[in-house]
Amino acid sequence: MLKRIHLVLGAELGMSFLLCLGSLLSFILIGRMLQMRELFLGQSLGIVDLFLLFVYLTPFFLLLVLPISCMLSVFLTFLRMGSDNELVALKAGGVSLYQLLPAPLVLCALVAAVNFAVAEDGLAWGMNRFRETALELARSKAEFLLQPGVFNTDFPGLTLYARQSDPLTREMYDVFIQDARSEQDVATIIAPRGSIVANKDAGRITLLLEGGSIYRQEKGGMVTLAFRGYAINLNMDQLGGDVNLKPDPDELSVDDLRKRMAALEAEGLAGSHDHRKLEIELLKRRALPTSCLVLGIFALPLAASFTGLRQYIGVVLTLGLFLVYYSLLSLGMSLAETGALPVPLAMHGPNALFGLLSAYGVWLAARERPPRIGEWLSRLRPAKAEA
Repeated sequence: MLKRIHLVLGAELGMSFLLCLGSLLSFILIGRMLQMRELFLGQSLGIVDLFLLFVYLTPFFLLLVLPISCMLSVFLTFLRMGSDNELVALKAGGVSLYQLLPAPLVLCALVAAVNFAVAEDGLAWGMNRFRETALELARSKAEFLLQPGVFNTDFPGLTLYARQSDPLTREMYDVFIQDARSEQDVATIIAPRGSIVANKDAGRITLLLEGGSIYRQEKGGMVTLAFRGYAINLNMDQLGGDVNLKPDPDELSVDDLRKRMAALEAEGLAGSHDHRKLEIELLKRRALPTSCLVLGIFALPLAASFTGLRQYIGVVLTLGLFLVYYSLLSLGMSLAETGALPVPLAMHGPNALFGLLSAYGVWLAARERPPRIGEWLSRLRPAKAEA
């Protein structure tokens, strides 16, 4: 009988988890795509392209969404069981709360393992692919703006003109540029040929010119410089929307983080601000997957405490408690970055705190002594109505 209970409970937990994960991830990804709508304007993106962009962005958000989904799925499942008196029936049949723990433990352990894999390499893989796609879209949009025979001023401080362009080779001919990004050094650049390239390592879009001349007006007259090759980095802020084209530490793989830390340590910079930032990011990749297990079990006695509340109210309160957890983690990150707290304590402290609360809460719930928060909140309504 116990095996059947675990199978049924595991199936319900799995369905709740997938529903929570799909809903949260969809909302976050759609919001992210809306932030980048300026980049996609003028692009002929098909359904496959959009799907791939969603796939590439998913690992970046999974680190945070997986713990929330674990917490919500366990909470909603046991809240429903408590509201339908299924837990009472199971206890009457001799099944204790401890005997129900394997199903949520297995679910949370599996999700934690997936999150560890995402933190190790999945995040960097997705962001690298996404950045390559975003750079290619930005380059295509830059080419779209630089239409032949039209003076373009969309790039701040630059006036660009090309007499004609080849759509096959993507080269421009008879290029004229006025570079006024520095008011004290305005330059006019003329080149017979140019092209726009994406530098994936530097996260930049560059206009490369060949065999031209630069004209600068100075006090003594006109200064002319000839060049074989000349590169102008284009400001993509207005084209990419809220898109980071250069990798930050939170987008690197764990292996790359360790290499950067080792390089700083070799230079004698262990404990420096940059080294602490890398160590914080490395330990965050351990803390968030571990939180899947900690918060999942924390939700079990929480559901017993909120018995009697409607599910949507319980969801709001659970999300609020997750925000408390993440606020503690963020506060610890800020204090660790300034050196006010040791990095391991700052990053693992919230998990240790919620882990102790989870163990104590399960102990109380198993003895049917959890705080009846749901009943307390439900009593507030009649009191307000009489007032």
